[in-house]
Amino acid sequence: MKNFFAVFTVVLIVTITSFACAQALFEEHTIQENFKQTISVYAIDLDKDSDIDVLDSAYEDNTIAWWENDGSQNFTVHIVSDNFNGVRTIWADDLDKEGDMDVLGVARYGNKISWFENIDQFIVADFTAKPISGHAPLTVQFKDSSYTKPGTTSRQRDFDNDGTIDSQDQNPKWTFELPGIYTVRLIVTNNSRSDTLMKEDLIHVFDGESALLFDGKNGCATCSAAPILKMTDAVTIKAWIKPSGWGSLQNLGFGRIIDKKNVLLLLNEEGGSLNCHSLATWFSTDSGSSSTRINISLPKPVRLKLNIYDMNGGLVKSFFNGQIWQSGIHSIEWEGTDNGGNLVSSGLYFYKITADNFTDLKKAILIK
Repeated sequence: MKNFFAVFTVVLIVTITSFACAQALFEEHTIQENFKQTISVYAIDLDKDSDIDVLDSAYEDNTIAWWENDGSQNFTVHIVSDNFNGVRTIWADDLDKEGDMDVLGVARYGNKISWFENIDQFIVADFTAKPISGHAPLTVQFKDSSYTKPGTTSRQRDFDNDGTIDSQDQNPKWTFELPGIYTVRLIVTNNSRSDTLMKEDLIHVFDGESALLFDGKNGCATCSAAPILKMTDAVTIKAWIKPSGWGSLQNLGFGRIIDKKNVLLLLNEEGGSLNCHSLATWFSTDSGSSSTRINISLPKPVRLKLNIYDMNGGLVKSFFNGQIWQSGIHSIEWEGTDNGGNLVSSGLYFYKITADNFTDLKKAILIK
């Protein structure tokens, strides 16, 4: 008996602790006032427009109604029935398997169960395509996902938006032979109406040099986890980007797109030996060492600054701060310490050289 109560006490404590940690705050938003003796409510996408509507019943008003959500939580009321005597429970489902939502209700004083058929007619054109980028020739599988009532009678697809119908199949495959950016148009028709959907710049076909597409949803591309990018033959790196920023280093940027031990593709905000607002690539065959030697060639006496930064743009080491250096070749050795004399970890660093009005930024690899 003692063992039983000991176990029970432990379970009770865990349950109370979990309950105390689960907190949720709610703010009230009124959809409808004076809906008399509302008794049953159900949330579902009744009109198949990808937002949640509200179905409700009012016992005193003998009414079943639904509130259409415009996607921004603004609701418009629609009456399903206003003489369903003593309405109690309501529900929604596709009872006749026509692809739309019907309404099921129970009337206490009417002594009946009824379902209300959705007799709306509608058509919404939609489709998917995979893949949407790659090398020419690129074969794309299209799949129809249109939502219509009554059912679709025809589909017309224009794969390059030139006004010519290329396919009338439901789920066609199409091969794009030439590089380019293609807009695809779909026209769907049923017995009562038609709808047109055009997806602009949907398909990106490359010329064999690059096939990496940033579509606004992905901010990076997956590559090998190996720190060294192994290349044994010619390589081409090409990127089409519209950056919202240039990187974490103030005035310099250095937003890294590819960051490997021997290869670095980055955004450069200010120049030095690089063009301002440019895409820069560094290649290195240096395997690294426990210290890094920096060689500087000065054609005339200058005021020199040399700072080393980590990959996040944080200042690690300052060697000089505007002292005058004479012309000639100078060699500075960084032994892998910060301004406090503490050893820093192995990895990729950047050093910025400023000589009067000249600025340059380079990559350094420290391995211990």
